[in-house]
Amino acid sequence: MRRLKAYRKQLCLCVLLLLSGMIYLLCRVGEISKFGGLDIISAESLEAMTEGMRFIEEPEHAERFLTLQGQKAAYDKRSHTFYVSQSVYEDEVALLFEVPVSTIRLCVEKDAYVGDVEGAMQAGHRFQIWMIGEHEYTICGMIFTGAPVLSVNSDDVLRSDYQKGGVVLFDPDDEEVNGVSIRSSRAYVKYNANAGTYSVKLTKKLSLLGIGKNKTWKLYEVSKTDRSLARAKLAADLWNVMNAGTTLVRRYEFVEVIENNVYKGLYLLAPKWSSSMLSLSDKERVVSREALASEETQAVLSLVSDRSLSRYYLFLQVAYAYKNGTEDYVVIEKMLDNGAKDCLLAPDKLRHAFGGFEKRLHYLTWEGGGSGNNTSHMLLSLEEIEAAKGREEAVLWRLSSIDWQRLRTTALGDESIRRQLALYKRYFIQSGLAVRCVEDDAFGHYYGLFEVYVTERMAYMDEFFGDSGGAVS
Repeated sequence: MRRLKAYRKQLCLCVLLLLSGMIYLLCRVGEISKFGGLDIISAESLEAMTEGMRFIEEPEHAERFLTLQGQKAAYDKRSHTFYVSQSVYEDEVALLFEVPVSTIRLCVEKDAYVGDVEGAMQAGHRFQIWMIGEHEYTICGMIFTGAPVLSVNSDDVLRSDYQKGGVVLFDPDDEEVNGVSIRSSRAYVKYNANAGTYSVKLTKKLSLLGIGKNKTWKLYEVSKTDRSLARAKLAADLWNVMNAGTTLVRRYEFVEVIENNVYKGLYLLAPKWSSSMLSLSDKERVVSREALASEETQAVLSLVSDRSLSRYYLFLQVAYAYKNGTEDYVVIEKMLDNGAKDCLLAPDKLRHAFGGFEKRLHYLTWEGGGSGNNTSHMLLSLEEIEAAKGREEAVLWRLSSIDWQRLRTTALGDESIRRQLALYKRYFIQSGLAVRCVEDDAFGHYYGLFEVYVTERMAYMDEFFGDSGGAVS
């Protein structure tokens, strides 16, 4: 009798375990049959569903049919592709898409990457999204990116003067939000085609990408000739390390920009150098080099102390090998306690940092050339640095040398630089930027060259700011 009872208990336990397993499997089937809330259907079934319907090759206003938290998903009308921010640390689709038009059904075509968003992201894979109406259908793409996506919209075509519009930022790694955060604001936006920059004035202060609350923002294009993707970002981080603990720290973060439903590429987002950002008084100001009248320039630069200028001089010598970019700065006028003015200099766009050139020279085009072609062994003369004209180079060199040797034994040691470069590389690969922003699968090759370049540049600066007295053989 006791054996029979024990047998029944074991049987009941087995049944419970079997039922639990079946429930788990059913739940998993339910999960994998959905893609951010959208149905996953095979290509054959989708073709059967749309048989006899009219196919729309060039869909209009497709962006209206897919939203995230009430916001239209970022959409590129040229390639008919949605760009969706997704944390690289999520194993599955972290978003829940919404279809605001009840007569439209959205389905995801089943393929090898469904269920492997991380792999799809790194491969730059484009999922097929079928939009099926009552009598017609179309097919769009969807790309997942580990980078934030910034959608910039304007009521009119963007020009060099401000236009009314708005911005929506999709941030996949907002520490304050579980999942993707979406921040939006009405804004005034302008675009400088020559500089490749956007200026954005929000109607309210927003903290974007954890940088801090600001109303005015800038977007700087990552140079098309920079196949490492990291030159300007490294220069920005280098400047911040050199000025740690001061008000001159300014964070730059990567975003992919879509302007009026047209994908524009990879940019760096940063708060605009402004009185508000720097907490200046009414008697103090920030002015860009371009805004200074020719007669003002030398008068303003004469107020820059040797100590302040030496930091800018050090930054230029490390980050630049040619005079392109040496006039890319802002002037920060501050009032001293005695009523006198003091001026500080800070870099802005960083477009040509670490060997980046336009027409005359191109970054690392001489692979394997002689030392005469190695820009990591090029220096700026005092005459090429507008802000330093008329100064004693020996004084600037001595002050810069003290800072450089201190930095090399602390925040800018070789190991710290290698670690930072490795972090950039991992980010570009995991987010998919390495595949989508660099043609011909060439990112690894050019990033390797960039790492060598930076290593050689640091060694050359050690020699220049070391015991050489400012002379390098």
